[in-house]
Amino acid sequence: MLRYAVLLVLVFLQISMAWADLRLDSLLSTGARAKNIQMIELALTQGADVNTTDEIGRTPLIWASFHGHCPLIGLLLERGAAVEERDTMGSTGLMWAALAGRVGAADLLLDEGANAQALDDTGVSAAEWASQEGQLALSDVLRASGAK
Repeated sequence: MLRYAVLLVLVFLQISMAWADLRLDSLLSTGARAKNIQMIELALTQGADVNTTDEIGRTPLIWASFHGHCPLIGLLLERGAAVEERDTMGSTGLMWAALAGRVGAADLLLDEGANAQALDDTGVSAAEWASQEGQLALSDVLRASGAK
């Protein structure tokens, strides 16, 4: 009987820890979408996965890149965010920064090794995303970095 009680406690603890991890990851994703660096720092300090994805496969780094939030991008990269992580459409943070015309974010990601030649699932590069949105200066920067 004692063995079963111990097993139940262990199962409960594992479920509780998994639930806590999910909540921290959700806090991290929410903080990134809201551009709330304090929320991000809290979640990371408590052990959230820096590369967690939300319901559409976007990481906190992808959201920070889209918003052009360079201090947040720096924090996430410092904490181990994967610069080439992709969302459900195969798009990287660099592609989202290009779409939104976030030159500073794109420069930071390129400095950290983002692949300017990468293509999304439809075969479109970050430079093409930028061109399609009228972000011609950013498109030129990306093409100079090797994008097609």
